[in-house]
Amino acid sequence: MIAHPRKPKPSSGQVLEPEAVSPEAPSGGLNPNLDRKVKEAFWQGTLGYPHAVVLCGYLVALGVALHATIGYRIPPMLNPVMWLLALAVPGSLIAGRVGRKNRVIHWLTSIPVAVVVTSAVGILGLVGGIVPLQTLQEQFQVESVWVSWPFVLLVALMLVNLVGSVGKRCWPINYTNVVYFTTHAGLAIAIIGGAGSSLFLERDIIVLFHGQPTTVAVKKDNTEVKLPFEITLNEFVLTSFPPVLALAELDPKVEGGVDVTPGEDLLKEGLTTDVAGYKIKVKKYLPKAIFGADGWQAAPWKTAPPAAELAVTTPKGETFEGWVSCGSVDAPPNHIRLGETSAIVMPDPRPKEFRSDITIKNGAGEEKHTIKVNEPITRDGWTLYQLSYDQKMGAASQYSTLEAVRDPGIGVVYFGMGLLIFGSVLHLWNGVGTTNGRGSKK
Repeated sequence: MIAHPRKPKPSSGQVLEPEAVSPEAPSGGLNPNLDRKVKEAFWQGTLGYPHAVVLCGYLVALGVALHATIGYRIPPMLNPVMWLLALAVPGSLIAGRVGRKNRVIHWLTSIPVAVVVTSAVGILGLVGGIVPLQTLQEQFQVESVWVSWPFVLLVALMLVNLVGSVGKRCWPINYTNVVYFTTHAGLAIAIIGGAGSSLFLERDIIVLFHGQPTTVAVKKDNTEVKLPFEITLNEFVLTSFPPVLALAELDPKVEGGVDVTPGEDLLKEGLTTDVAGYKIKVKKYLPKAIFGADGWQAAPWKTAPPAAELAVTTPKGETFEGWVSCGSVDAPPNHIRLGETSAIVMPDPRPKEFRSDITIKNGAGEEKHTIKVNEPITRDGWTLYQLSYDQKMGAASQYSTLEAVRDPGIGVVYFGMGLLIFGSVLHLWNGVGTTNGRGSKK
């Protein structure tokens, strides 16, 4: 047995001096030299999942800092920086091949980085899908998660990982590497196309007046964009559902001073319905009507409002009769007064469909089209959507508003997704077959 020397006990009245502490000894995290050496050791060791988590955390923090300083819009001064970042894509491809034995490049193109950055992008995507856009804009001044700095920086890292790994596996050319190349390159190309869509997507407004051709659209900043075609509004058509009835009561506690309780049944002749306890029978219904010397009469033009003759019985048993109409540019509104503070009214009917009949003229000739809500048309790289009209004029609206959308990245996205699908099919095809007992193909 080895005897360990014991420390001498202090004699009476002797005070022991504290032992010297080595500057490299553990000190509860208060030694800066030790902290620096721990950090150096962390990055000098084998790079893996923990390092990928730290890197993604740094990028998210940098994104938040950019949001706090320059906001979520790229200022003009940073445009050259964005082009330099774009050059990083082919740079990653070259580095992945030439520097594949470098420990840092090998790690940046490795599975740990791919797993962590994909998870981080997925978490931000989940936030963007769950949190209402209005909440992000009002409380965090974020236009959208998809164009936020943290999301953009993480997607850039994902792109570096994908493109670098493609460079690392692009040679030698064999079946396995071709499958790897097509799937990963397809995903990378789709991401590049999506980034191009986010940066260069155009959403402009075209206001068409009846019979007046135009070749310009207007951006959000009121600058004009020249269109590659001429477009003319031939006719704007609005059709509506039959109206409902409603009880209007004066109430100073509500906004506007009038509390409106709508019914549920669409009007038709002979209908008996209940609105807030009032029994109402529709004696006569005119889908299009005007008010003349002989009262309400049917009218042939599209801008005439609906009107209905009613018999109303109150909860107390009182009976009132008369005509109601929501009114339009051709006739004033009308209601049945039930007392000093209440009346039966007809709210404006809900639009059923509105469309623009247009003529488009370009170098190929002249074409007539109809644009409806959710039924756009595409011409010369622009997609035209029916957006709105003059709601005060209704069917008599003299103009129609279209949204013109141009997405230069959508073709790149489709190509990347096609390449990804093709690679996936090759991978599945290679995996189909009879295997022997050791799991290899016969």
